Amino acid sequence: MGCSTPYRCWRVGNALHFFDQLAGEDIRCPDLLLLDYTLPGLDTRELLQWMRAVPACRHLRIVVMTGSDNPAVEAEALALGADAYFQKPVGFQRFLALGDLVKVVVFGSTQA
Repeated sequence: MGCSTPYRCWRVGNALHFFDQLAGEDIRCPDLLLLDYTLPGLDTRELLQWMRAVPACRHLRIVVMTGSDNPAVEAEALALGADAYFQKPVGFQRFLALGDLVKVVVFGSTQA
């Protein structure tokens, strides 16, 4: 953990450490995961499938981010259980759009 919000949150520098943490006996998934589609040493497709198969993680909202502009990558991420897809890189305006996307995914509207 390590952020001051009313929500549970983790600051993760290593995706494998996060995956190991979630694989423990007391699984507590976060409410939101901003997931880079291309993670070294981890198959993001496998992680998406695993998270959707674990009952404790079914509530988890996942926004997949990638630098790819390939529509097949977006379709695959959504088919594997991502709630939304965001293409990088981002300038300031696109970064603000990511905030709006997260609000829609978590709250159903940008008014939250």
